[in-house]
Amino acid sequence: MTDLVVYTAITGYFPNNLQPRNHPTVCPKGRNIRYVVFSDCLKDIPAPWELRPLCCTKFDPRRNARYHKIMSHVLFPDADYTLWHDGSHTLKADPWDMVDLHLGATAPRLDLATFRHPQ
Repeated sequence: MTDLVVYTAITGYFPNNLQPRNHPTVCPKGRNIRYVVFSDCLKDIPAPWELRPLCCTKFDPRRNARYHKIMSHVLFPDADYTLWHDGSHTLKADPWDMVDLHLGATAPRLDLATFRHPQ
C-alpha cells in the first residue's frame, strides 16, 4: 500500500483556508491520502483533515510552523510521500496527480520536488 500525507501547520491564530476535500482518502490501487494539520490555535477543522498538536513550540509561531514544513521525514517516517500544503492557500489539485507528475514512474528519478518561486 502506498501512503501520501498532505500536511500543513497553522500557528499563532493565522487565518487558514482549509476546505473539505473532494478527493477520496483511498484512491485506486490502494493509494491512501491522509490530511494532517498541526496547530496551536485551531479547534475545529473540516474532514478529512486530522488535527494534531504542534511538535515544536520553542520558537515564535512562524518558525514553529517552518519546523513542521521541513521535518516531514521525522513527523511521518512511515509515509511513502509527503506533500506540504501552505495553510493560507486552498488546495485545488488532486495531491496524487502532483506526486505522479513530479515523482512518479515517468518523472525523472528524484527524491524531492519543489516548485519555482514565481518571483
